[in-house]
Amino acid sequence: MVAIAISLLFGGLAALAAWTIASSLKRGMVIGREILAELAALDKAQVSSSPTFRPLRGRPAVSQQAYTRQAVRLRPLRRPCAAA
Repeated sequence: MVAIAISLLFGGLAALAAWTIASSLKRGMVIGREILAELAALDKAQVSSSPTFRPLRGRPAVSQQAYTRQAVRLRPLRRPCAAA
C-alpha cells in the first residue's frame, strides 16, 4: 500500500515536471520568435543615427576622465576584521 502511494506521488511529480518543462519550452519558443521578428524589423528599418543621451536639466555632464585622475584611498581593514 505504501509502495503504491509512493509510486503515485513520484508519478504525479514527474507529470508536473514534464508539464512545467513543456510550458517553459513553449513560452521560450514564442519569446524567441518575437525577438527574431523584432530583429528582422530592425534590419528593414533605416536608422539614421543612434540617439545621444543628454544630461538632465540643471545637472552638468560628468567627465569620465576626471575620475581616472583621482586617487583612490582605501580604509585599513585591520579593525573591522579584528572585531569580526
